[in-house]
This record gives sequence, C-alpha cells and structure tokens, in this order.
Amino acid sequence: AEENKEKSQVYDAMAETLGDAWDALIIMLEKRQALLELTSVFFENALEFAVKIDQVEDFLKNAQEFDNTDSLRDLLLQQEHHTKELLEKSLALLNKSQELTEFIEEFKHEGPNANPELIQGAHSSCLKIDNLLEMLQDR
Repeated sequence: AEENKEKSQVYDAMAETLGDAWDALIIMLEKRQALLELTSVFFENALEFAVKIDQVEDFLKNAQEFDNTDSLRDLLLQQEHHTKELLEKSLALLNKSQELTEFIEEFKHEGPNANPELIQGAHSSCLKIDNLLEMLQDR
C-alpha cells in the first residue's frame, strides 16, 4: 500500500511537471507565431515601400514637359500624391520595424530557452532589420 502511494505521488508530480511544460510550450509557440506574423507584415511593408520608391523614380525619370499652367498643375499634383504615398509607406515601415525590433528584444530574454545563441540570433535579426531600413531609406 505504501509503495502504491509513493508511485501515485510520483505519477502526480510527473503529470504536473508535464502539464507545466506543455503550457510553457504552448505559450512559446504562440509567441513564435506572433513573431512570424509580425515579421510577415514588416516584409510586406518593406516590399510596398520599395515598390513605391520604384514608382516615384519612374515618375521622376519620365516626367513630361509641361506646355501650360494646367499641365504644370497636374504634374505638381501627381508629385504631391507620390510624395504623400511615399511618406505614408515609409512611416508604416518604420513603425512596423520598431514594433518588430521591440518584440524580438523582449522575446530573446523570455522563458527557459534564453541562451547566448538565441540572444545573438535576436541581435543579428535586429541588425538586419536596421540594415534593410537604411538601404531603403538611402534610395
């Protein structure tokens, strides 16, 4: 009877430990999913910004000459429209990059899996985000 009680206590402790580990795994997977979704939106914003840069460059290269004030006004309105869209895309990308970088910084220190490799990988990811932003902004 005493042996059965001890086995029961061991099994109960194992079940509790397994339950805790399972809960921690689910939380970690949910955070990784959030990270992937955030990263996907960031790269989508980066692509939209790059496409808009290409459009503005094409507009500037192919700007037609104006014959009268109406054509000049149209050209200025187009330029204003492109400038506004470019700034909006740039701001969206900057905001998303900041959100992503902050998420990565928080993520690297959480949970039982925080280790030097994870921290180094997170740091490397943040640098790559910054480099991509810098490259796009320099265009």
